[in-house]
Amino acid sequence: MGDLYCHLTDPMSYTEPERTMGDIKTGEPFGLDPALIKKIDWSLALKRIRQDLRSDFIYAPHLSFLYQKAGDELIANLKSELSSGTFSPGIPITIEVPKPFRIRVAVPSKRLGPNYTRPGSILLPRDRLFYQALADQAAPIIQAKTDLIGRSAICWPHPIAPVCFFPPVHAGTSFRKRSLNTPSRSQCATS
Repeated sequence: MGDLYCHLTDPMSYTEPERTMGDIKTGEPFGLDPALIKKIDWSLALKRIRQDLRSDFIYAPHLSFLYQKAGDELIANLKSELSSGTFSPGIPITIEVPKPFRIRVAVPSKRLGPNYTRPGSILLPRDRLFYQALADQAAPIIQAKTDLIGRSAICWPHPIAPVCFFPPVHAGTSFRKRSLNTPSRSQCATS
């Protein structure tokens, strides 16, 4: 009541309370701490996006062109919005993507069935760059807190490599090589 009363009697003395991430409502613009913005490797995030474009559900060569030719401007605009507190994520582009193994083909096949689809989405460039940068910041924290023993589907990206996700065959081969070089729990208990 005191702050509101002071605001009513002396509008110049009122200050907005500090907002936390929990206070931000869906759709409201927000920003990031300038120290965190400087800490992010934006060019690595952009390289990873360019690499991941190859596996997108939606073929969008115009977005690929944007990442290739205007990546620096995209980074500068995003950093500006985040530092000024005006960043607001957009709505992803979504289409129905057919599941290829259920589509009827002209060649005779024993696996004919209904044509199933699933939604496939891609983020707009500004949002995709922001989310990739956040994922790059979160990956080492998650990796440090994850028990890797007995997990076969985890393949952490190299901190500076543009490849973030690997084909399942590569991930499985990598796991087999690591597990052959790592003593099992029973070997550790007996030594």
